[in-house]
Amino acid sequence: MDHAHAISLVTMARHAWLNGFPITADVYMRQALRCANRLRDGRYKRQIFVIRNKMRPRVAAALSPSPVGV
Repeated sequence: MDHAHAISLVTMARHAWLNGFPITADVYMRQALRCANRLRDGRYKRQIFVIRNKMRPRVAAALSPSPVGV
């Protein structure tokens, strides 16, 4: 796995999120993290983690069921 593959996974996660598929976005982000952890260059790894940290709160909120009428 290389940097380009990790970035393409992040791009697919972003498109999935923008099109209303939070579960798919979560799966792609997890795969991107696995790729990022295998990268040797810390610069690329930081780039992936920065993107993930920006997306994570929104994806987590979309995945957790919200109480309705409580």
